[in-house]
Formats: sequence, structure tokens, C-alpha cells
Amino acid sequence: MTVTEAMNGITPSADTAGFQMADDFILAFKTADTQNKEGDYIVCESMVEEHSAAVNSSTVDKNYIRQGQVTIKTNTQRVFTINADRYHDEKTAFFDWISSFKMVHGVGSDVIADYVYFNMFTGKGEKGRATVNVTADATNGAGNVAGYTVTVSGINKPTEFTYSAAG
Repeated sequence: MTVTEAMNGITPSADTAGFQMADDFILAFKTADTQNKEGDYIVCESMVEEHSAAVNSSTVDKNYIRQGQVTIKTNTQRVFTINADRYHDEKTAFFDWISSFKMVHGVGSDVIADYVYFNMFTGKGEKGRATVNVTADATNGAGNVAGYTVTVSGINKPTEFTYSAAG
């Protein structure tokens, strides 16, 4: 499913109020060179249990005369953890991409992808580039659905992103 398909019938508004649920967020990746706009990116959703977003920050503690200890934030890295069940049909473009030989065994720039992450009701979020690291591709024991786990780690500071059906 593409971002445009996922957003079909939804008009984001910055005035949206209320609790934000995990299902309200779209995480999508540029999985092919032919995807020239964010609306063409493939959404991480088919049989996905979670795509938890974390912000890992780095700090340094400094001591100053007559001021004492001060913590200074020096960096932030976006990290997503994706846990899902393996499922294959004609609607699983994300799974097909993430389970491809290139993504499972690739290294370096072969596993770096553009992504967007935003709230589908406010349209607000971020756009960036990240290393996509498949850490498990057939988890679970006998009699259970096989699962997979992916860690996505930002390689630069993302930019602000606001979803627009036109763009």
C-alpha cells in the first residue's frame, strides 16, 4: 500500500484534537527508484504489530564555575523498531521489500532508504534517511506464525514533513 492509498479519504488538519493512537502514524519507505514523491512510498503496515518510534539523544555533562553540572544535548537519532508477522499476498509490498535478499543481507548504502513518518490526522511528521537493519527474519517457535524484526536507524537529522495529497 502506498501513502496515497493509505490516506485515501483522510484530510489532515493541524487542528485535530484528542489522543493520538499508534495506529494514527504512518511509517513509509522509498523502496524503489521509481517512487519520486512521498505519496508513492510503501507503508509499513501489512501484519505489522508495531513500528515503535524512539528518539535516542546524546548528552555531555559539563561542570562550570559557580554554576555546577549542566547537561548539554549534543545529538539526536531517530530509531524505529518494527515487529511483524510474516505474511505474503499481493498486498504485502512492504514485506516483499523488507524480506528481499538485498535488505536481509545487504550492507552499507544498499540498506539505506528514504522514509516519512507522520500522523495521518494532523499530517505533521518528518522525512529522513535511515539504515534499515533486518535483525530477525523467521522468529517464533513451532506452531506459531513466523515473525520478523527490523531496526531502522536515522543516518542524519530528519526534516519537518507535512503530508499533502498534492505532493
